[in-house]
Amino acid sequence: MRQCKIGLLNFSETNSNKHQLDVMQELLDYAEMADQLGFSRFWLGEHYLYRKLQNWTNPEMLVPVIAGYTKRIKVGVAGSLISIHLPLDVATNFKLLANLFPGRIDLGFAKGGTKELGENANSLSFLLKEADPEKLFKKNAALIAGYLHAEKFHFDNGLVLPPAWGHLPDMWLLGSSYRSIELSLELGANFSRSLFHLQNTPDPGLDILNSFRERFYNNFRRMPGISLAIAGCCHENAAVARQIVEANCNSGTVVLDQKNIVYGSVKEFCDQLYLLQEKYDIDEIILLQLYNSQSDKLKGIELIARELNLC
Repeated sequence: MRQCKIGLLNFSETNSNKHQLDVMQELLDYAEMADQLGFSRFWLGEHYLYRKLQNWTNPEMLVPVIAGYTKRIKVGVAGSLISIHLPLDVATNFKLLANLFPGRIDLGFAKGGTKELGENANSLSFLLKEADPEKLFKKNAALIAGYLHAEKFHFDNGLVLPPAWGHLPDMWLLGSSYRSIELSLELGANFSRSLFHLQNTPDPGLDILNSFRERFYNNFRRMPGISLAIAGCCHENAAVARQIVEANCNSGTVVLDQKNIVYGSVKEFCDQLYLLQEKYDIDEIILLQLYNSQSDKLKGIELIARELNLC
């Protein structure tokens, strides 16, 4: 069986009483260890919940810090809520980051909204006037992709995203199903499917993925990246892993679909990763670890890296 790459996903909410800046240092330590152990990516989610234990909203400012703190691992936002951001700002910022850290910056598009902002969204009101959220998302995604991939056209018309003709970030479209895979094809974006969101049907849809690969290659003369995002944890003791899942799977930012949580002893957990890799015919899995403590997170990735020989 081919080697399966493993990336990590991290949300902003913790169940810790530590100072938020201390949590930021733990985030850097987590990313540094993941880099040293051979994990492929380190993604951060964007959420606007304004809970006491939330450590960031838009993680864009953290991307260059983490990329500078590490050496090899790819770093990105997964996903950026592009419906509430100016497309030119997103494209410009990530173009610059991609040139500061060539080949290591990911830009993921997510459809999430900001209902929690309420009256505090005054500065975003001009973006939120679009009556159809789906239409606004597609519009902004197309604009960002156009700024990044039609550089000559924009350059000839007086618009430069510095540095001109430089590196580009890898674009990813995020979804809990394949409904948006056509948009991924239109944008020239890689596709990452989440299994841990609610109302998720775990049908691998191999015919859809194979068609997507073939059409993507015909359009862009390169193969797309396809990954599977899962939530779970492993432990040296399978019973302890189950207890962790039961205690934590719905205590964070996203309410999880418990039937798709992956957990067990280290070997059981990694065997399930291989089964998912084979079932979905993908080369990369993105893992949201369901631990509260920093020590458990670090121990978890150490166990996985050792079992899968990532280093």
